[in-house]
Amino acid sequence: MNIEIANRLVKLRKEKGLSQEQLAEELGISRQAVSKWERAESSPDTDNLICLAKLYNMSLDDLLMTEDDLETIKEEQVKDNNESFFNINSKGIHIKDENDEVKISVTGIKIKDNNETVVIGKDEDDEEDENLHPALKVINACFPILCVIIYILIGFIFSLWHPGWVVFLLIPCWYTLVDSFRKKNAGEFAYPVFITFIYILLSDIFSIWHPLWILYLTIPVYYAIVNQINKHK
Repeated sequence: MNIEIANRLVKLRKEKGLSQEQLAEELGISRQAVSKWERAESSPDTDNLICLAKLYNMSLDDLLMTEDDLETIKEEQVKDNNESFFNINSKGIHIKDENDEVKISVTGIKIKDNNETVVIGKDEDDEEDENLHPALKVINACFPILCVIIYILIGFIFSLWHPGWVVFLLIPCWYTLVDSFRKKNAGEFAYPVFITFIYILLSDIFSIWHPLWILYLTIPVYYAIVNQINKHK
C-alpha cells in the first residue's frame, strides 16, 4: 500500500467522524484490516475500494490518486505480495515467513504458527480506539514496562520476589479492563486472571490458601450476570 494513499484513508475516515472499529463495521471487515491499510501494510481489495469511494462520496481516481511514478508503484506492489519480511521500527519487531509470524512490541508478543496464534499481553494490531484519551494511550503503551519496574522495586526493596511476580497478572487485567469500558461489555474483562491475582496475593500474605479458593466460584456467577446484561442491551 502506498503511504500517501494510506495517509489519505486515515484523513478521510477522521473527516467522516469514524473510528477504525466503526469503519470496519460499515465495510463488514475486521478492525485489524482497517489498521493495516492505514499503516500501509496491506491494500483494500477492489470491493472494499468501491465501498470506500462511495462512503466518502468520491471517485476511485480521487481515492487512489498518487504522485508516485510507475516504478515506485510496482515496487510497492511487490512488497505487498511478498510473503516473507523482517522489519524493525519504533513499534517493535515484525517477522513473517509464509504462514509463520512473530510480532514483538511494547504492548505484547504475538506468535503465529500456521493456523495457531498465541498472544501474550496485547496484540499490536488491536489498535486503541481513536477516541481513547491520549493519557490512556500512553499508559497502554507503557504498562508492561511499568509492571517490570514495580516488580524489580518490590524485589530489591522488600525482597518480595515472591509473590511480587503476580504484578504481571495485572497486564492482561488492565488491557481487558480498558477494552471492556471502550466496548461497553464487561465480558471483555479478564475476570479469572484478576481473581487469580487476588487469590495468590492474599493467600501468600495472610496464609489463607484455604478457604480463599472460594473466590473462584465467583467466576461463573460473574459471567452469568454479564450474559444477562448483554442480552438486555
